[in-house]
Amino acid sequence: MIGPQAWREIELKYAYGGMSAMLAQLIQDGVLHPYATRLLAPVLLSVLAEASRAVSVEPALNEEAHRLMSRMLEALRLA
Repeated sequence: MIGPQAWREIELKYAYGGMSAMLAQLIQDGVLHPYATRLLAPVLLSVLAEASRAVSVEPALNEEAHRLMSRMLEALRLA
């Protein structure tokens, strides 16, 4: 079993690292509002993880989860 500290290190290395790099590029390209990626990456990944858990328990939520994620991501875009 992986403990909390080891799990966090894996998240930081793989999930947050990749997400942070992608977000940083989108911010640099003027696509997203310039939020700190060290905040934005874990927030977005948490939201995506929780939404996927909800859909896995109740598949009927899939369409609603998709709409919710789309609206949240759209809110991060620059006009």
